[in-house]
Amino acid sequence: MTVLPPEELDRLHQLIAWESPPPTALALQGRACTWCDTATDESDIAMSPLDPCRVCPACYAGQLAWLTTWYDWHAHVHECVRCQQGRTCYVSSGRRALHELTVEAAHRAAPACFSCHRPLGDAELGLPVLWMGDSRDYPGYVDARCLTKEVAV
Repeated sequence: MTVLPPEELDRLHQLIAWESPPPTALALQGRACTWCDTATDESDIAMSPLDPCRVCPACYAGQLAWLTTWYDWHAHVHECVRCQQGRTCYVSSGRRALHELTVEAAHRAAPACFSCHRPLGDAELGLPVLWMGDSRDYPGYVDARCLTKEVAV
């Protein structure tokens, strides 16, 4: 995994805060983790100075691992000729496998294609994509079938 500078950790912290699920009543009071709804204590992480919501260390680490492995995989695909040509790349496969190990700890859904919304199969080529939204970027995935349709158009 990549060692991240403080600026990148701050950016990832902001992404974790933005992607938090809707808080429960206890989370809004700062008494429960925003992600798993367990009781909070002094070891929990405040999402911002103005927000009472807190995240337990386990959920925060899960989100951080999910984002870090996704960005590592995305950076590799962006620079790898084999990946860009749609050929087999064992480095990309390894980074995808590592990223998929973080899904459960991050309380995320299994990877699914942004375009067709089908889950990515273990054997099919899937790539990380960054969808530029109105107010922020959304990390996600695309399967080979939808990717080739987009390129053909």
